[in-house]
Amino acid sequence: MRILGKDMTGQPPRAFIELGVAHIPEQRREIGIVEPMFVAENVVLKDYRTAPFSRRGVLNQREITRHTQDIVSRFNALVPDLWTTESRILSGGNIQRLILGRETWRSPPVIVASHPTEGLDARAIRHTWELFLALRAAGSAILVVSEDLDEIMSLADRIGVLFQGQLMGPVDGQSADREQLGRWMAGSDEAHVAARAPTLSMSLTKIRVPQCFRKLHTPDRTGDHQQGDNISCPLYTSPSPRDPPPPR
Repeated sequence: MRILGKDMTGQPPRAFIELGVAHIPEQRREIGIVEPMFVAENVVLKDYRTAPFSRRGVLNQREITRHTQDIVSRFNALVPDLWTTESRILSGGNIQRLILGRETWRSPPVIVASHPTEGLDARAIRHTWELFLALRAAGSAILVVSEDLDEIMSLADRIGVLFQGQLMGPVDGQSADREQLGRWMAGSDEAHVAARAPTLSMSLTKIRVPQCFRKLHTPDRTGDHQQGDNISCPLYTSPSPRDPPPPR
């Protein structure tokens, strides 16, 4: 597996973090945060080793507090206290806001986002897509998986469907046919399955637009499914510079 021109096969999570790969997981409580830790600790969970949050192994609590306050304010998260509130007591929507802030504040070159707007209100959904569009315009590659077909068809430059580990498509987002996508989701039209799908590996070195996949270790226009072989998953790429879809 190659990301940004580097062979990342078998590398630990820290190597992906240092490469600049951001991850917004679907299982936010199980994977996205450490529930017993305080809010401020979770916000710098990936960055506490680096300046300005620490120096020579000593944490800079003042800078961590300032940064966490900025994330909480920008993403409108409801947090009782930064240093005494355990993250486990927060709602799923507020946890998602903190994860979005933590993963995007550095404008990472690659973002893997699985259901990034799930559990958010209409205002937060719009803010999330405006954020992704801005990051895309700045050059970030954003890989997004979603099961909201209306959202996909409103935003995507390219659309593909994963079924039983194979990629069908992709097709141009503006000319995509809803009935065709439905047939792919049901597993028909197998002749359109991408020839490279079984390998689930391509390079992200030159990708300049957001793309979508299911697993962190699956780069560029391919995907995998984590919830059962017989469940299909719509897959889409690159929100185009259009207005985000109306809030749900």
